[in-house]
Amino acid sequence: MKVNKVNVVYGFISVLLLVIVIVLGVRFSNYTQDQESELAKASLRKAMLECYAAEGFYPTSVDYLKENYFLDIDEDRYYISYMSIGSNIMPIISVTKKR
Repeated sequence: MKVNKVNVVYGFISVLLLVIVIVLGVRFSNYTQDQESELAKASLRKAMLECYAAEGFYPTSVDYLKENYFLDIDEDRYYISYMSIGSNIMPIISVTKKR
């Protein structure tokens, strides 16, 4: 059986394109997850600042923001770290996507 060089080249190019699409898809997926975490962190920060502007203090917990400032972060999808240092010092926050 004779192997056609054109078919071999097309096969190689097809496999190469498939690998490139898979690699780009994985990178895009990771980028999107990072963006989602940053958006959740930004909404937490916005609620903290709204509280400080309206009430003159930073809240002591995320629950306070959920109850009074309509913060809605899905805690089934994200780990939220919120460390309040004092009422007039911005808390240290971290939002990380659960795997």
